[in-house]
Amino acid sequence: MASENKIGLADVVRSLMVTNPIEMAQRASELMRELEDRATTIRREGRVVVIPEGMTYDAAISHIKKLKDAEESTVNLDEHIVAYPLDAAHALMLVISESFGFDASFTSSFDTPYGKVDYRPEFVTVHLSANPHDSVQVPFGAFSLPGIEGHFNIHACRNSKGQHSLHMSASIKGKYRDVFTKLVNDVREKLKTNSIYKGKALKIEFELEKFDMMMGHQPGGQPEAPEFMELHFDEVPMFNQDIESQIETSILTPIKHTARLKDNGMKIKRTVMLAGKYGTGKTLTAKSIANICQQHGWTFLYSKETENLGELLNLAEQYAPALVFVEDTDAILGGERNDELNGLSLELDGIDTKERDVMLVMTTNAIEKVAKLMLRPGRIDDVIEVSEPNADTSYRLLCQCAKGMMLGSEADFRKAIAPMAGNNPAFLTEVVKKAKLRAIGRTVNPSEAGVSLVPEDIAYAVTAVQTHIKLMTQPQQATHIDVPMSSLQVRLNDRAGNGQSLEPSITH
Repeated sequence: MASENKIGLADVVRSLMVTNPIEMAQRASELMRELEDRATTIRREGRVVVIPEGMTYDAAISHIKKLKDAEESTVNLDEHIVAYPLDAAHALMLVISESFGFDASFTSSFDTPYGKVDYRPEFVTVHLSANPHDSVQVPFGAFSLPGIEGHFNIHACRNSKGQHSLHMSASIKGKYRDVFTKLVNDVREKLKTNSIYKGKALKIEFELEKFDMMMGHQPGGQPEAPEFMELHFDEVPMFNQDIESQIETSILTPIKHTARLKDNGMKIKRTVMLAGKYGTGKTLTAKSIANICQQHGWTFLYSKETENLGELLNLAEQYAPALVFVEDTDAILGGERNDELNGLSLELDGIDTKERDVMLVMTTNAIEKVAKLMLRPGRIDDVIEVSEPNADTSYRLLCQCAKGMMLGSEADFRKAIAPMAGNNPAFLTEVVKKAKLRAIGRTVNPSEAGVSLVPEDIAYAVTAVQTHIKLMTQPQQATHIDVPMSSLQVRLNDRAGNGQSLEPSITH
């Protein structure tokens, strides 16, 4: 046992050295409570039991007995670790490995009326990147730790704010209470530096988990894992110059210059709508933005599930700074005012009212159908209309797709590709494919590995693709069959004679 150290006058003075009288009163009150607690209670500091000076032996023995009983009694503890559950479970595994050594069994023993029963946690595969082989196994469910009497349990849940979290509980002896507290705090610290999702590009497909909000857990205990996006740095969309300038200003500048925006008193929050027809490059834009987000430490969340926008924004806030990219919002952005549209409006309003470093980019294929209430400033800050490439952009796309394979003058290639202006980039990509096929077919020496394109290859491919486009765009004619009345009458008479139904049957 150790004697309690007294709090000296110098300690009191230092504690109260503040200029604010209200704060001074608060500190004085806290100091008095601390003095009272130290004078009447026994506490443990590591392996040392601290007894207040002046306490009688009988009182000390009584308090020590109570302390021992409390330490040997089973306590139930629980905490919410705010992070995507599998991310937090991975951080927990790292902490356990560092503190206890990684014991793959994690076996838990429970006392039942039928004796002790051993339970093993379910081990869940957690992917650490887009590489399917880059993964680890983490325990999920009940487990025990070496030297700790009792067991722990983890499962997916949401906290009182609706945020995704890992619920960690323990049923252990009271003397290990500090172990539980340290474990939780260490996991939170580990997530700051070893999160597997923060600053990454993720595809989110909520099955939206049916959480029991009263109990705070998800039936089954396991969450859906985000999917890492496979990104390639050569996947760069190409638009007309004015569109590229708008995307750079409205979307990329806040990502690239986050600190400067804050230094100038500007919020990171922005909501941008990309509007354009199918095939104009909106999905490729998502991948390009994802690359830039990762380069600048932003988390990128991609989804096609607008109905779960609130879930996405909550998750983005947890992994901020973050950008949420949602495609094909036509279904809920159009039409009359309804509960779903009102809910989305509130979510967009919430982005502005909350101090969160979150951006939202949505796409639509029919901007004219978007409800006007959604387009007011504060909900959608910018609308960028992604139009088809002009002649200059068509040429730049040709150069990008051909990757230095073109032989001939720039003027000739510009002339060859010019008829494709106004068509979406997907058709331009097809032009290059057909041009390569023609170039391979005309190669004099089949053993040559390389293929070079000439303007005539592009001109041939343009003509072929234009024919394809013409077939796709011309209206489909209704088909009909000329059936002689005599043939129809014969079939009706035959059926009537055999007692069959007189339903018409057409013969050719």
